[in-house]
Amino acid sequence: MVKSLDDVRQEQFAMQLIAQIDQIFKIKKLPLWLRTYEILATGPNCGLIEFVCDSMSIDEIHKRGEGASLLDYFVIQHGRGKIKSKKFKKAQKKFCYSLAAYSLVQYILQIKDRHN
Repeated sequence: MVKSLDDVRQEQFAMQLIAQIDQIFKIKKLPLWLRTYEILATGPNCGLIEFVCDSMSIDEIHKRGEGASLLDYFVIQHGRGKIKSKKFKKAQKKFCYSLAAYSLVQYILQIKDRHN
């Protein structure tokens, strides 16, 4: 994705820090998971950002009618309608590890955003 009229250098530096935090999680053998992606500032007000394929926002999930809540979505997508299935439990566990990792990153880096 090409981004202009925005200082991408800050985002690039933040992603480099997130990648380092991910390496620390791996070194310490923590089950926490972060998905890093490439950001390349090509000038003071522009850059390239790697697009994360197959990602959806919660808003998009709601608009598609794939669940009234995040739990509903996980049951539909990973549990075949069954909350006690092994596939659902595995997806739920991975989501919790990812959520914990990103929560730590946001706390450590004091990341704030104006979007929901």
